[in-house]
Amino acid sequence: ARLKSMGAWFAFGLGFFITLTSFPVSFPYFAVLSRYSALHLGLGSVLAYVLVYNVGYASPMVLILLIYLRLKQGTDGIHDLLHQKALLLNAHLTTWTFIAFGAFSMMDAVCFFAFGRVLIKGRFF
Repeated sequence: ARLKSMGAWFAFGLGFFITLTSFPVSFPYFAVLSRYSALHLGLGSVLAYVLVYNVGYASPMVLILLIYLRLKQGTDGIHDLLHQKALLLNAHLTTWTFIAFGAFSMMDAVCFFAFGRVLIKGRFF
C-alpha cells in the first residue's frame, strides 16, 4: 500500500537505499572504475567519465519511467476495462479448455475400445 502512494522523497530514499546496498556487489561498476584508474587521468576527467557512465547506466530506467508516465495519462478507466476483459477471457478459456480435454478424452476412449490402444502411451498405466 505504501508503494502505491509514495511521494518523491520516499522514492528517492528508496532508490538511494537500494543503490547503497547494491554497491558492494556491483562488479561492472568496479570494473569501469578500475579501467578509469588505469588511464592515469586527472580527477576532473575521471569524475566526468564516471558521470557519463552513470548517466548511460541510468538512462534506460529513466526512459522506462518517462514512457510509463506518458502512457499513464488518460488511462483512468483502464483498470476496470481490463478486469472486465480478463473475466470474459477467463470464461472463454475455461470453456474451450474443458471442451478440448473432453474431446480428447472421448477420442482416447474410442481408440481404446475400437483398436485396443490409447492415444498417448503411458498416460495412465
